[in-house]
Amino acid sequence: MLTGVEEFLIFGFLPLMIGIFTAPIAAGAPERTVSGKVTVPYPACIPAGAVAIVELVELRRGETALPVIARETIRWRGADAQKFAIRVDPSLIRPTAYHALRARIIADGAVLFETPHAQPASPLSGDQQMLALTASGGRH
Repeated sequence: MLTGVEEFLIFGFLPLMIGIFTAPIAAGAPERTVSGKVTVPYPACIPAGAVAIVELVELRRGETALPVIARETIRWRGADAQKFAIRVDPSLIRPTAYHALRARIIADGAVLFETPHAQPASPLSGDQQMLALTASGGRH
């Protein structure tokens, strides 16, 4: 017969330790969000069916085509502001890189408003971001 301590070690503690060391580790990091608000100058005339595209990009010196890390497309509702929340995989964020947000509002294939320059952002900080859009230079 086994004593209470022996039973605990054989049927309780030992299986627990085997389970801990052989259990699969969760793959990948949990997603985080970069959130904030996109604003346009008042009074803006934005047609129905317009969409706002907000992108998190990695800034690289000397490159004009910035790599997009995450993107969100939202239907524009309201007059002068719209909230956004981009889901970001933290494993795609390089700690030594600089990141920025840029946005544009598109309707009928034309860019109506956009950020003049990508605005610096810290994607893993959890801070609310504010993107102020201006009228696009190509607007007719």
